[in-house]
Amino acid sequence: MIKKLSYSILITIGIAFVLTNSSVAQNLSQLELPEGAKGRLVKGSITIIQYSPDGTKLAVGSGIGIWIYDAHTGEELDLYTGHAGVVWSVSFSPDGNTIASGSYDETICLWNTHTGELIHTLTEHTDRVFSVSFSPDGNTLASGSDDGTIRFWNAHTGEHIKTLMSWGLHVLFSPDGNTFASVSGGDINLWNAHTYKHIKTLSGSGRYVSFSPDGNTIASCGYDSWVRLWNVHTGENIQTLRGHTGRVDSVSFSPDGNTLASGGNRVLLWEITPAVTNIFLPEDVNDDGIVDIADLVLVAADFGKTGENIADVNGDGEVNREDILAVLDVLEAQETADTAAAAAVSTAQSLQRWIDAAKQLNRRDTNFQKGIAVLERLLATWYEAQAVPKRTALLANYPNPFNPETWIPYQLAKSADVSISIYAVDGKLIRTLTLGHLAAGTYQSRNRAAYWDGKNAFGESVASGVYFYTLTAEDFSETRKMLIVK
Repeated sequence: MIKKLSYSILITIGIAFVLTNSSVAQNLSQLELPEGAKGRLVKGSITIIQYSPDGTKLAVGSGIGIWIYDAHTGEELDLYTGHAGVVWSVSFSPDGNTIASGSYDETICLWNTHTGELIHTLTEHTDRVFSVSFSPDGNTLASGSDDGTIRFWNAHTGEHIKTLMSWGLHVLFSPDGNTFASVSGGDINLWNAHTYKHIKTLSGSGRYVSFSPDGNTIASCGYDSWVRLWNVHTGENIQTLRGHTGRVDSVSFSPDGNTLASGGNRVLLWEITPAVTNIFLPEDVNDDGIVDIADLVLVAADFGKTGENIADVNGDGEVNREDILAVLDVLEAQETADTAAAAAVSTAQSLQRWIDAAKQLNRRDTNFQKGIAVLERLLATWYEAQAVPKRTALLANYPNPFNPETWIPYQLAKSADVSISIYAVDGKLIRTLTLGHLAAGTYQSRNRAAYWDGKNAFGESVASGVYFYTLTAEDFSETRKMLIVK
């Protein structure tokens, strides 16, 4: 599966910088360069180097600040100086518009890469920040610190979202954003990136990790001279690579996943043959390797719950209608072996069939029976929702008055593109809820009605007072009044 290539490259990260323009290289330091290097970054001690997503820039952490270089010419573009200590980690957002940096001064800084402006300073950590990492969608930033916590932030607003009481000297999101890894004390911990639930621990002298592009494999290195490969889904140690003679500081997969680079006192390249891995399905909530009736009932038994350690299939932090629908879709597809045929089965028909199948199992444990009861109540609701109203209408929001959130019910006599606009008493538009193209039906329960969190388009909570909400559905429009009391 794995073949060590027969050559190695002297590692010069933090000292040498490969340039494509030889004339620029000649203008840099004239000190002797290692073979293959074209130039040298000579502005202070260097702790970390990161390419921008488009490969045009380099961000270099140092004891001075964060240097920004043109990756092709080596030209010095900018210097970000906002930290009071050594910059230990830097990370580009996926769109390349933001850089996050962590430092010995216990802070995290977010920078605009186009203007060099300091956007946010995050100060919740109480000790050195060793690692920062953006989620693949760019919405979340994770940070690991010597204070024994991993913290999560809204990458756009800087708002603190969540704290895990766990060491995380290196934190990294998986390519699909569903999992993140944290490294401390030689162990690699895997977590659900939506619920923050701990999944498993990989024990093996971990210090630094890298996900393969398909997310099925993790490469780790540590204080020994070995590189280890792990199956993300089973936690199995697939292979141990032996070739280094000293500590290994970093590992990184190539974009196609066929090569792994590991660096210590030298860089070794390894040829990787993808291992056969068990495909992880979020609908398999009991982790038994299959999606079946038991998973559907387990999701139903947790219906309405929020927080951690719940059967939250879609990772939105709550077990709701969408989680049950996701499991139903998989069950129907497996049953018919035809996705189109599965889609043609109505929700009520599908649910009725699987409730009947669950009852035939004659399981008497309390949780299973609770799940069946929840499914039967939902079935009654969905039968009602499938009845087509005679007219389109906007209904009274509930609760009203409210603080800080409310639900806005409505009914559609025909399918339509639906939106709800919220206005202040002076007619100023506060927020628009774009609900998309919806089928005819009644949207009255909390799982179906429109939801407003009492915030404007900028995420700010609105003041107490009277507001108006307008339903627009094709050529239909209707307005009602609601009241926020704080």
